[in-house]
Amino acid sequence: MTFSRRSFVQHTLLASTVMSAHASHPMQDNPQPASWHLSSTALIQAGHPRITALAKDITRAATSEVSAAVLIHDWVRDEIAFGIPSGFYDTTAIETLDAKLGYCNTKASLFQALLRARSIPTRTRMMDLSAQVLKGVLDPGTAYVDHAITEVFLQGRWIQVDSYVVDSQLANVARRKLSKTSEKAGFGVHINGSSRWDGTTDSLIQCLNDGSIKDYVLKDHGLFADVADFYQRVQTARNRKTLFSAVALRLGHGYVNRQIQSVRDSA
Repeated sequence: MTFSRRSFVQHTLLASTVMSAHASHPMQDNPQPASWHLSSTALIQAGHPRITALAKDITRAATSEVSAAVLIHDWVRDEIAFGIPSGFYDTTAIETLDAKLGYCNTKASLFQALLRARSIPTRTRMMDLSAQVLKGVLDPGTAYVDHAITEVFLQGRWIQVDSYVVDSQLANVARRKLSKTSEKAGFGVHINGSSRWDGTTDSLIQCLNDGSIKDYVLKDHGLFADVADFYQRVQTARNRKTLFSAVALRLGHGYVNRQIQSVRDSA
């Protein structure tokens, strides 16, 4: 059986028919942070020396916890380009830092690692998000994709954020392209979403469920220790890696990222 480069890459992102033996048991949705909201995980390497040093450097000019969180947000948004890493969702914070690219699930791990390194609590919420948001940059082969939102605890409450996922250059191009069509989402963004965050309100560039797109967010799976925990626990995860897709991603991720770069360069 042969594949074109397009169908080959698309096939790698299809949801696996091999499901986890674990049932879905998300973390408790507590109004106050717990110790695990500051802890390291396999993917969120908050205690890694490079992470702690980088977090300190990024927030050197911060005058408050909120301003520190915003500085980290802006750094992750623009220093880590939107793209698909070869390891897909199994990419650690350090690997994302080295790759200098990531998507919702991997940028969330880095974003949270940096925040936790500055003693700012975070947690991972997983959603079923319409793949329409990726139209024009990537066809995952599924109607919905597994999407991570970071919840940050600031000023006594949890704030939902994914506005760090798409770098500013790509986001600006995406909005201009969408404005010339009737589409409300595509090229990595929701047209009503934001890539800016003030640290006090929710800010979503992809998972904005404002009612403008029917069934745009299909399901809220709840909270998990990290993205890897979600794939271990949720049988209905849509984009689980298989042995084949892991190999194919290693070979095909460069093609996907060149496609994304071509959109970024079309400004």
